[in-house]
Amino acid sequence: MKNNIYLILLAVLVLFVVSGCDKEEPGLTDGPFNGGVNGLSLSFVEGAPLSEFMAGEDVPFQILLKNEGESPVLAGSAKVQLFGINPNFGLSTDFVSNVGELAASSKDIEIGGEEIISLGEGNYMGTIYGSQDFPINARACYPYDTTVVSTVCMSSNRIQQTGVETCDISGEKIVSGGVSSGPVQVNSITETYVGSDKIRFAIVLENKGIGKVYSKNIECGNFNLVNEGKVYVDISPEIVECHFTSGKANVGETTIAEDTRTLICEMPVDATDSYQDNLDIVLSYKYVNEVSTTINVLGV
Repeated sequence: MKNNIYLILLAVLVLFVVSGCDKEEPGLTDGPFNGGVNGLSLSFVEGAPLSEFMAGEDVPFQILLKNEGESPVLAGSAKVQLFGINPNFGLSTDFVSNVGELAASSKDIEIGGEEIISLGEGNYMGTIYGSQDFPINARACYPYDTTVVSTVCMSSNRIQQTGVETCDISGEKIVSGGVSSGPVQVNSITETYVGSDKIRFAIVLENKGIGKVYSKNIECGNFNLVNEGKVYVDISPEIVECHFTSGKANVGETTIAEDTRTLICEMPVDATDSYQDNLDIVLSYKYVNEVSTTINVLGV
């Protein structure tokens, strides 16, 4: 009988332990996004071009675009081109646009929209002795957004000193799933007091993709240093003022130098109240990815 009682007590204890392990730590919640550093991916379609073919043979060149991030790319806004191509192939280096919308991925959709972009047919008309390798390069230029949702503490230094705060400005404000998947990311948001009635946000931006970021306003092909690294930032609430080159505002363009940037923003707060609120950020930019392959052309 005693053994049965011990077994029952042991089973109850195990249930308590298991249920305790299943509980999330307080304050840790998943955001609305999968997160990640992906935007559009591009790759040569298998067999287009063939890895090996005869000189004088017509060969198609095609790129597969996939939206692996969490921002939609509208029809006609993604541009793909071949570059650095030997002119003997007779291929155009003009940009070709996507025909349909490339839908975003989400928590319910692992990979978003995809489309095959045809870049024409190549026919090598030069002289080949034996065989020769040629590099084939392509790039994609497309607009993209990264969205950030975070919860911050709207409090003042004066309230903090009275000991009646209802929230805490210390600690990291980015939670898991709080930043949408895109090549330009917000790595961190932290808060500090400024005077008695203002708070300051330090927002760390980084290009975490494998390509380059440019101003959202450029035309694809205008890849110069003046436009490189430029990201348009839109922050709400509107009373937030960030230090942009053009002045203080809640919207403006900043430069990610050496692939990272800490944007400083400030916001007035009620010196008599303390509460949590949302700090929402949208980063807008053009992004450029490249892909390369090698083909072998046989002489006739």
